[in-house]
Amino acid sequence: MKRSRDYGAGVEVDPSEKRGWKIIHQSVVVTQISLRMRSLMAFVDLRIRPLDRNLKSIRLNARQLRIYWVRCDDIVCKFGYVDPSSKLARTDFPQKNHTYIQHCYESAIAESDPDRNHGELKIDLPPEILERIRNNPESPPTLSITVEYTLEKPRGGLQFIQGPNAHCYSYGESRQWFPCVDTNTELCTWTLDFTVDANLTAVSCGELVETVLSEDSKTKTYRYKLLVPTSAPNIGLAIGSFDIHVDRAMPEMTHFSIAGLVDSLVFSTNTTYQVIEYFEDLLSARFPYALYKQVFVERLPDKFKSYSSMTLYDTNLLYNERVLDQVIPTRKIIARAIAAQFFGCFMVAGKDGNWLPAAIGGYLNSLWLRKTFGNSEYRYFIYDETRKVCAYEEKETPIVLANSFSNQTVRHKKMVAKKGHLVLRILENRLTTSLLLQAINKLLAISRDSYLRTEGKLLANKSGKFEKSPQIISSVSFLKFVASVTEKDVKDLLDLWVRRGGVANIVASFSFQRNKNTIEIELKQDRSGSVRYVGPMTVRVQELDGTFNHTIQVEDKTNKISISCHSRARRNKRKKIPLLNGEEVDIDLSQSDQDSPVLWIRLDPDCNLLRTIELRQPDYCLQYLVKYEREIIGQLEGIEHLKDYPTDNTVKSLKEAVESLDFFWRVRVRAAEMMARVADQMPDPVPVKDALLSVFKSYFCLSDTVSKERLVRRNDFSNFQQYFVQCAIPLAMSRIRLSSGMTPAGVFTFIANLIKHNDNSKNAYLDCQWKANLVTALSNTLCRAVVAQKLSSVSEEAKEVIEEVMRVMNTEWLLPTYRHVTFIAAMTAVRTLQRQQHIPPSPELFRRFSESDQYSTVRVAAIKCLIDYIKTEKSNALDDLTRLLRFASSDPEARIRYKVVRLLTKTPPFKRGDYNNKLNCPLIRQLIWQLISEDSACDARVRLAGIQLWRVLFGDAEFDRDNKVVANSQGSDDESKKKKKKKKKKEKKLKKDREKGETDLNFF
Repeated sequence: MKRSRDYGAGVEVDPSEKRGWKIIHQSVVVTQISLRMRSLMAFVDLRIRPLDRNLKSIRLNARQLRIYWVRCDDIVCKFGYVDPSSKLARTDFPQKNHTYIQHCYESAIAESDPDRNHGELKIDLPPEILERIRNNPESPPTLSITVEYTLEKPRGGLQFIQGPNAHCYSYGESRQWFPCVDTNTELCTWTLDFTVDANLTAVSCGELVETVLSEDSKTKTYRYKLLVPTSAPNIGLAIGSFDIHVDRAMPEMTHFSIAGLVDSLVFSTNTTYQVIEYFEDLLSARFPYALYKQVFVERLPDKFKSYSSMTLYDTNLLYNERVLDQVIPTRKIIARAIAAQFFGCFMVAGKDGNWLPAAIGGYLNSLWLRKTFGNSEYRYFIYDETRKVCAYEEKETPIVLANSFSNQTVRHKKMVAKKGHLVLRILENRLTTSLLLQAINKLLAISRDSYLRTEGKLLANKSGKFEKSPQIISSVSFLKFVASVTEKDVKDLLDLWVRRGGVANIVASFSFQRNKNTIEIELKQDRSGSVRYVGPMTVRVQELDGTFNHTIQVEDKTNKISISCHSRARRNKRKKIPLLNGEEVDIDLSQSDQDSPVLWIRLDPDCNLLRTIELRQPDYCLQYLVKYEREIIGQLEGIEHLKDYPTDNTVKSLKEAVESLDFFWRVRVRAAEMMARVADQMPDPVPVKDALLSVFKSYFCLSDTVSKERLVRRNDFSNFQQYFVQCAIPLAMSRIRLSSGMTPAGVFTFIANLIKHNDNSKNAYLDCQWKANLVTALSNTLCRAVVAQKLSSVSEEAKEVIEEVMRVMNTEWLLPTYRHVTFIAAMTAVRTLQRQQHIPPSPELFRRFSESDQYSTVRVAAIKCLIDYIKTEKSNALDDLTRLLRFASSDPEARIRYKVVRLLTKTPPFKRGDYNNKLNCPLIRQLIWQLISEDSACDARVRLAGIQLWRVLFGDAEFDRDNKVVANSQGSDDESKKKKKKKKKKEKKLKKDREKGETDLNFF
């Protein structure tokens, strides 16, 4: 079939051609592992095929490993080991700045990039081997490269968990625990052998082919074979004394957890088989692996980590039949991990395609979400993803999907996955769902047929070059598949959203032309740094005679478009108004313009673009939108815009949204939160408090005939939508403030009574999260005291909060709650009391619970409180900041190391350029520099977060070898600040001029 468009060269060459050799098969043999000593002894054997007759050496990736010897076909080889990432720069370097350390990191990554034929371990082939390669150019011999090594107390790659449930698992880069070609573009089959103590279980990728018990019954060897070509980054390991559960509905799937959690394991995974079956039906393809394993481990840095045919999860995701809040998050994460088995483990990213596996996996996960939790949850997910991506690109940095992943932070990678999914959704809107799924199906089918047909053998094309595996996908190859299936050109879409960063920013207003019975819409795209969108856009108009969709064409920065109305204004006639879903309702039109048939307007109502839209319309339009729109994205957008209209009608509309049982629970929760924000802008917020209180009492308190005081009913969380609304209302009420800064009368007593009369004796579910919310709400009601007081002289309300906090903490020691959520709320309340000056500030509590012997979630909460303390106290908190930076450097838990740096970046302890602050001292600069240069050498997540922290705290400032600021650097930093201030003043002036011009516009 002829096509007029060109998508690149015909056949892509295997990246192994650049290296001059290709791996056919790799074996990893762990001969001994000690959980107590945190060490292992092992060797790897690589079967390689030379592709270049002039091949002289081989480069492998290996970090923090002690190499003993290397052999090629039993001939000892010379080798060299240099790790450019072990130390990026000297601690006494005379010109320390962000640009230099960023350049050092990028150079170190490039020097060990396997796709550029680089690596830390260089192996020189013996002369005998070189001669064999030269003598057989047509049929080069298969070589066996064997490397023996040990790993002791690793700083990355393997996480060893000590204690009664000792276990270990892999995370991060594979090169940190075995020599390999650590890239997605080198696929091969695998044999994995692990010799462990007889009481331990080794779980790895592939099929378990045999288990051999030693003669003395002290050790056991597990052998796994992975016959599906797989890259080294997708090889994982977990070793420990696990409880094992074979799935009853799908025996090919096995679940593992640390000892004592088997009941929660069974309950949490009882629907996993449904996810696999759904994806198999959706893709018309079998699960890519014969077996699948799910392992729940402690202190996993991420929520999950996918490897070929196995996934690691954190034990925090497990829940039992009495837990309600964790059900939806856990099921979403498990579904996302299974989607990653198809795209991420089986199908991997190639050149300029790093975004694709996560994007396709996210797209498949969204389809599962719609099928499982309904269309409202799906549309909320789309709305939330769009909002987060737009906020990130506007406030932080543009997302260019085609860029490399090597120097991207964890947060940026998450945003890349979100944006990639949204881009595929735009593609779906262009092609239709069925055609997009056909293209994805074809990707899977060709890849699966390829490895089944070749059985691991290499295929050369007519020119003698080896073709790239179909399992490696890039933006170009994906474009070809889409074109071959749909015969549609989508290159413009990829050019706009994949190869460029930014989102569209649209400001719109409209007016009704009575004489013509038309709507005049003006669209503007004049914000700097945003994408200028050109193309179709949907406009949805709700009129008196129904809902009407119009497609307009956006062409320039400023567009004026006229749309004809289908209705005429009504003055005396009253009849029901048909809505989008076919429902007919009575609407009070007394607040609207009597000459206009338009009730409200929405732009891009289905979020088919990556955009932020500010549509200026009267407040009654937004109030109608919230009350009568039957689609949650419109309801949420209306709620967000109502914050600019703090009126009684706005409060009434939001109250109706909160109390309506027909509204989706997320909309009701957001409406309750918005009521608190609107109340703060009103001269008298008491009516808002009364409105929320009346909604709560009508649903969750006893009637007047039963209790004159309207006491709260016994807990009954069987209706989970009502449960989330019940949790949201006290929190919203606690945030309402009078002009004096105090909460309205009765709020504190109301929340205190909820705690006092809380009764969970007949409830089928735990109430720990409900109690945690009440403790948080109670502490939020306190206003700022004049001065930090002694415990003997605090106010009565503060005393009650302190008593409740102490009671919760003491109870937690005896009866720990699920994931310690009430204890975390109590500890956060202590920090709130300190910040509001009701008790003297002290970091002792937070120091104690940030230690390594505490539960991970509690540690993170304590670190948050400690960072808040540091930011507030400043001069008295140097020791605590130093302590946190040492956590980031040497804490045994990878998650804590990253969290410390990330939280410091999110809440900086001092402002950039504030050299009078005692925390901005040479010691802190030295610790951060050392963290980036040396201490995070084996943890790219921490290193990249550290580079970002340096940028946030010091900007482009330069420091000398003693970590003192260079005078010229300080001056240039001040100059850049002045330029930014001038730029902001100009932008404010332009904005005011625009607003003056727009005040003359009549909307109707």
